Amino acid sequence: MDVLAPFGRLVLNVGIAIAVLLGITSLTLNLLDRFARREFFQVPLFIFLAKVLGCVIGAALLFEQYQRHYFDIARLFVDESPWNISVWQFLVERTNPFSYAPIASVNAAYQPGATATLILVGTIAATLGLICVAAFRVWPANDAWRSVGLTIGFALWFGYLILFGVSLLFWLLFWLNIWTLLVVALLIQHVRHRI
Repeated sequence: MDVLAPFGRLVLNVGIAIAVLLGITSLTLNLLDRFARREFFQVPLFIFLAKVLGCVIGAALLFEQYQRHYFDIARLFVDESPWNISVWQFLVERTNPFSYAPIASVNAAYQPGATATLILVGTIAATLGLICVAAFRVWPANDAWRSVGLTIGFALWFGYLILFGVSLLFWLLFWLNIWTLLVVALLIQHVRHRI
C-alpha cells in the first residue's frame, strides 16, 4: 500500500492543477461570451488572430521566464531538477502569469544579443496591429474596439493555456520519471487503435 501512496499524491496534485486550469478557462470563456457580440465568434479571422497572438505570448513567456536548463532532458529527472516542486509552487511560480515581468521582457529586447526577444515583441506588435486593422474594417468603431478587446482577452487566455500546458508537461515528466515510457506506450497504442 505504501508503494501506491506517491502515485495517489501525484494524481491528487495533477487533479488540483487541472481543476485550477479548468476554473480559469471557464471563468475566462464565460466573461468573453458575456461581452462578445454573437458575430464575434462567427468571424474565423479574429479567433485565428487571437490564437496566433496567444501562441506568441505563450512562447514569449516561456522564453523569457525559463532558462535553458528548465528544458534540459539530462537534468529533468534528477533531484536538483527545476521541476522538483510541489503543486503549490507549480501554480504560484510556474503557471502564475502575474509572476512574469512583461515590461522586463520589452526592456530585454533592446539589450545586445536579444534578437529572439526582439522578434517576439515585433510579432506581438504586428499581430496587434493586424487585429486592430481587421476589426475596424469589419465593424463600426464601438464594436471594433470591443472586438479588439475580446480578441486580446482570448489571446491572453490562449497564451496562458500554452504556458500551463508546457509547464504541466515538464512537471509531469519529472514526477512520472520512468513511468513516462509506459504513458507514451499507452498513447501510441491508443493512436494505433484509432487509426
